[in-house]
Formats: sequence, C-alpha cells, structure tokens
Amino acid sequence: MTTASGKQTAQLCPSITKYEYADGQGNTQKAISDIKGFAAKGIDALVVFGDAGPAVLPALTSVYKAGKVVVPYRVDVGGKAGVNYTKFIGASFKNDGVNWGKAPVAQGQGDDLTIISFKPVQAKFVRITQTATDAAAPPWSIQRLRLFEPGKPVSK
Repeated sequence: MTTASGKQTAQLCPSITKYEYADGQGNTQKAISDIKGFAAKGIDALVVFGDAGPAVLPALTSVYKAGKVVVPYRVDVGGKAGVNYTKFIGASFKNDGVNWGKAPVAQGQGDDLTIISFKPVQAKFVRITQTATDAAAPPWSIQRLRLFEPGKPVSK
C-alpha cells in the first residue's frame, strides 16, 4: 500500500477521521518503533505491512491487547488472529506453486531494460518471480508493467 492509495482508501470511509502513514524503510527496529508510536498516539486501528515478518509480532500483539484493531496484510507475521492481531489479510504465496504450474509462461535475462513477451493467456492472477541469487545484485523492481485484455484496443 502506498501513501497515496492508503489515504485515498481511508477517505472512502466516513468513520476514519485521521490517516497517518509510516514506512519502516526495511528497518525492523524502525517498523517496531512506528507500530508502538502509533499506539502511543492513541490511534484506534493499524493496517501493517509486516515485511519484517515475525520480528514485529510482539509489537502487534501488544497493540492488539491494548484494545486496538490490528490488521497485518500480505506478509505472514506469525501468531494467530484473535490472539495476536484482529485479522490477517493476504494470500499464501509459498503454497501457490501447486496452482501456478511447473513451467514459466515466459522468462528472460535481466538487463537495464528487459522486455518479455509471451503468447496470450487468460488468467485472473499474474505471478512474477525474481530468481536471482547474487547477493551483490542491484535492487530489483518492475516499472511500467502492461497487461492487456485480448481484443481490446491499446490506448497510448
């Protein structure tokens, strides 16, 4: 969730009177501090992308037990809904290999610019997996991903 999308979504709900956002920037201690800081400010609900995994669970549990709504999403932080947090929202990415099939639909070698084309397929979901194992590799990202619906004109 980006700052803008979170704010936009919060504005759709009239019961949300204030929206605040923090980014742990990949720093586990900062993420824990942000969670505790929001609770200390009296915020009533936290939606948390727990990219630090189970390391943030004690902070989430503490906030939940203080009576706040705590919803980790997408990354499994461990624990259990109703015990450590209100509810987990996400998908089990590690078990999806059974449903995704064995062979990739397309693959390519990364450079500054990689264009990977493949035959049209009808699908509800798309999974993109970065498989590089080089610890010295630069950060990986996707920019300008374009998915098209067959038979629809491409707008420019």
